[in-house]
Amino acid sequence: MPLFTLIFALLGVALGSPASDLRARFGDPLLVERTTDLSRTADYLRADDPSAVLRVTERNGVVFAVEVERERPEPLPGTGDKYGVTLGMARAAVLAKRGKPAFETVNTMLYPEDRDEDASTIYRFDGDVLEGIKLAGSGTTAAGSAALPHLTEPAADGYATAVDDRSPSVLTSDHFRDRYLTLHGCDTAGRSSTIDRRDGRTYAIASATCNDRPRRFYFDITSARP
Repeated sequence: MPLFTLIFALLGVALGSPASDLRARFGDPLLVERTTDLSRTADYLRADDPSAVLRVTERNGVVFAVEVERERPEPLPGTGDKYGVTLGMARAAVLAKRGKPAFETVNTMLYPEDRDEDASTIYRFDGDVLEGIKLAGSGTTAAGSAALPHLTEPAADGYATAVDDRSPSVLTSDHFRDRYLTLHGCDTAGRSSTIDRRDGRTYAIASATCNDRPRRFYFDITSARP
């Protein structure tokens, strides 16, 4: 693996690393969206900051950008980067940490990570509150290959294809399923869930009406603790 993929990273996710490695580390995402023929985005919930989402952009099978953002902006300490900038910071506090940005708008500040702009960190604000931190790469740091697999979602229609939910507690697992169903177009009313244990693993089976048709989703919640 080229050295630069170890340099440009946010929250342990390196630009240029294979997207296929993400499932082993984080479990399955809430949702995978196709943005172009070459690109996909996937959202993962953060156990260390329940209101934050880790969004990974994959292009040609490798990580092209990594972003952490709050589901709602709030001035509380949250997940951060290697510069000590954390979600919830005020704009002045970010400036004190990073200095003058290379580019600035009302809602964003951009800092190149090297002189060749092989990667850039972008801070996004809602008013005066930092709600998102994004590390974006380039064709140099995240070239990828058409032969590499894209990010995908499991079918979630049975035990063998269950969503791998790595939530560490029952509470965070409930939140994960709620967000998952919402993002998959499921009505809030009429949702139900049962727990099943088999072959040493624990599953949550959620039923809901999604996009006007009944559906059942299977989640492997073995990691969740009371």
